[in-house]
Amino acid sequence: MHMINHSQIANNDVVQRVWSNMRENYYLSIDWSPKFYTDLAYQAFIAVAQEQSKGLPILIPEIQKEYCMLEFENLHIGRTVKKRCKQRAYRFCVNKDMKGVLAGIDAHHESNWVIRPYKELLLLLQSSGPAAVEASDKKTFFHAISIELYDAASDKLVAGEVGYVIGKTYTSLTGFFDTSTAGPEDSKHATPPKEPEGGKDGATSDTKNAKGDKCDSPDASATKLKFSSAGKIQLVALGLYLKQCGVELWNLGHPPRPATKYSTPQMMYKAEIGGSVLPRKEFLAKWCAARQENLPTKTLPSVDIPVLDLLKQAAV
Repeated sequence: MHMINHSQIANNDVVQRVWSNMRENYYLSIDWSPKFYTDLAYQAFIAVAQEQSKGLPILIPEIQKEYCMLEFENLHIGRTVKKRCKQRAYRFCVNKDMKGVLAGIDAHHESNWVIRPYKELLLLLQSSGPAAVEASDKKTFFHAISIELYDAASDKLVAGEVGYVIGKTYTSLTGFFDTSTAGPEDSKHATPPKEPEGGKDGATSDTKNAKGDKCDSPDASATKLKFSSAGKIQLVALGLYLKQCGVELWNLGHPPRPATKYSTPQMMYKAEIGGSVLPRKEFLAKWCAARQENLPTKTLPSVDIPVLDLLKQAAV
C-alpha cells in the first residue's frame, strides 16, 4: 500500500489518477488532522484505522472498487420492521450521544477499527459543527454525525451508527445493535400497544450494524433478541429522515456479499433495505454531482422523534 498525503488529496490531477487506477484501492497515512480527513471524505475515500505493534495509529483510506449506495425511491421497509415498530416503541435521534454510540460499537465488535485517535477525531468533527471542505471550490460543508435509536420505555440506546454529511451526501461508517436476549418480562411487547384516540403513536426499531457483518434473520423473533430488529429499524428510520432532509445520495460503503460455497453472507442488510452496487466510475459520477450542493442547514438537524411518526409522515 502506498502512503498518501494532504497535498496529493488537494490536487485534482492526482485524485483523478487515483480514481482511474483500478489496481489500487487501499492507501496509508499518519495524518490525523481534521482537514486531511474531510478532504479524503470529499474525494470519496472511506477511511478505517489500525494501531501498529509499536502503538503508531495508521489511517487507511480506501477508494473502493465498488460501492453500495441507496437511492431513496428504492428504500424498502419490510413487514418485519413495521411489525416490530408497532410492538415496541422506539425513538430516532440525530447527534444526541456520539460517545454512547462509540461505546456501543466497542462493546459489540470484537475487532474494531474505530481506535482511540479515530474516536477523538469524530468527536471533534461533530462538536465543531459543519466545516467547509478545503478541497472543494464551491464551499461544500462536512459534518460528522451520530445516529441513535432508543427504546422508548427504558430510554436505552439499542442501535446506532457514526457517519458524515458532505454536501447532499451521507456516508455510513460503522454501527451496532443491542444483542441482549429477551426475558420473561419482555412478553408484554408481544402485542401492539393500545392506539390512542386519533391514531397510532409510538416508535420503531430494527436490528442493524452499519458496516458490521451481521444482519437480522427473516424472522428476528426467532433469535429471541430483546430489541428484535433494532438495527434494521434504525437504518429504515435513517433512510426516511435523510430523504426528508434533502439528502440525494446515501453511501453505504462496501457492497453486500451473498453466501458462496466458501463464505457466509456479509452485510446483506444493505441489499434488504434497497441498496444497489455500483462500480467505482459510476458511483463517483453520482457522488461528484451530489457533493456539490449543500443541505439548507449544511448538516442533518438534530432530532428526537418516535420512529412511528417517521413512518406515518412517509405514509408507509
